[in-house]
Parts: sequence; C-alpha cells; structure tokens
Amino acid sequence: MRVDSSLHKEMIDFAQKAQNHTEVVLSIVGLSDVDAEEAKQFVINKIGVNFRIREYFS
Repeated sequence: MRVDSSLHKEMIDFAQKAQNHTEVVLSIVGLSDVDAEEAKQFVINKIGVNFRIREYFS
C-alpha cells in the first residue's frame, strides 16, 4: 500500500511538529522498487527525523 501523494505534505508537517514532543521515526518497507537510500536521505536531511527500513513479510 502506498500513501496517496496528496497526503505527503501533511505527513511531513506532522512528523516535524511531533519531533518537538517525542522521538519520530519514519519508515519504508524494503521492496526492490523503492530507493531506500533516497528515502533515507530525504527523511534525515529534509524532514529531520529518524529513519528505518522494515522487512516485507508475505
């Protein structure tokens, strides 16, 4: 399941505001069609929160 791109700004705003009150970790599911390094750099450098990759269980 992918998040509708129209919600990206709201998710980013929420993560940035929440980090003032708690530890925030944004994650992705490690799939071959997802550029994990690009996602990591965006989350850490642009949003400013922690990042992790979750395993895909089928």
